[in-house]
Amino acid sequence: VIGILIGRPRSENWNKVQAGASRAMARAAEEYKCPPGTDSHRRGDYPLGIVGVSYGGGHKASASFSLLAVSFHNGPVLNTLLENSNIKRIAGFTNRAFSLTAPRLHAYYRSTMDRLCQRYKTLCVPFDKRVWACTCFNFGPQVHTNIHTDHLNKASGWCAITALGNFDSERGGHLVLWDLGLVIEFPAGTTIMIPSALLRHSNLPVRDGETRYSVVQWSAGGLFHWIDFGFHSVKSFEASCGKRATGSIHRAHWKVGMSLLPKLRDFRVPAA
Repeated sequence: VIGILIGRPRSENWNKVQAGASRAMARAAEEYKCPPGTDSHRRGDYPLGIVGVSYGGGHKASASFSLLAVSFHNGPVLNTLLENSNIKRIAGFTNRAFSLTAPRLHAYYRSTMDRLCQRYKTLCVPFDKRVWACTCFNFGPQVHTNIHTDHLNKASGWCAITALGNFDSERGGHLVLWDLGLVIEFPAGTTIMIPSALLRHSNLPVRDGETRYSVVQWSAGGLFHWIDFGFHSVKSFEASCGKRATGSIHRAHWKVGMSLLPKLRDFRVPAA
């Protein structure tokens, strides 16, 4: 199983949670000061704010970072979102859904973050006791993504995408998985988990007068490599231990990653 349509919890007040999170995103979008030239990027034409821990893409070591939100002003804007009770509830739901649907993969993410935070005490993870290292707030107000892959994400892992806003999900906002030939209705307040580094994906625009935001949680593949290579870069490890040892770890890394994905049989209910 390479992805899950998580949906939403059965809680009667989830509509209020979704609406509250959407209002928080709308307020943040008004306060957020997007640096010039950064509101148009390969994923689409909308401002976004990223917080969390990453490795790769030019980073020399694991570091807490806030891409596109490095100003004194934007930091508090994103921190307010992270502390919003509705956003935190959504983060808690996605974390629990991940642990339920892919327990082995979730445990691997959990172990990776634990080892990372034990070694680097000052790292700032977006949500306490959650397993994804990064969170992206896509402000919209009409988030419409281009066809893309998130190549820095863990290839055999999942990222969680949660749709927010006020739009007719039968007429717009659908998630398109191009490699699988799927167009998936994606209502506000629901979550979908996919291997975003592997599958080309995008979403359809919503109608005029509607709003759509999204919250995306993921972990960079470089974090897992950094730990698997003994808290060294691949280049540094290869210089010390040679190409053969490096290649062996690379092969094991992919094999382990694939073995952690859930199987269809994991979702079958035993006969009474």
